[in-house]
Amino acid sequence: FKRHVGVLAAQHYVLVNSIRREGVHPMYEGAQDIASSSMSDQISGHLKWAGLRELQVELRAAGVEFSVLDDEKLSLELVNQYLAVKQRQVL
Repeated sequence: FKRHVGVLAAQHYVLVNSIRREGVHPMYEGAQDIASSSMSDQISGHLKWAGLRELQVELRAAGVEFSVLDDEKLSLELVNQYLAVKQRQVL
């Protein structure tokens, strides 16, 4: 997908969303409960988060917007993205 999405993005507005998985966050994020997870789980979550950030940068360079959304707020965030795109008159 990452390798070929640039072809699509050259002629279309491409918006990619992923649902945030539990435990995937920066290691020293203030909202997390450090005591409830092991150090290896924290490192694993941080590495996954870093991989998503890297993917976001690569996709942005190809003209693709990539977001990671919370499951509880998915519908609201999708509507907000649509309204933002519509307001910018990208479509």
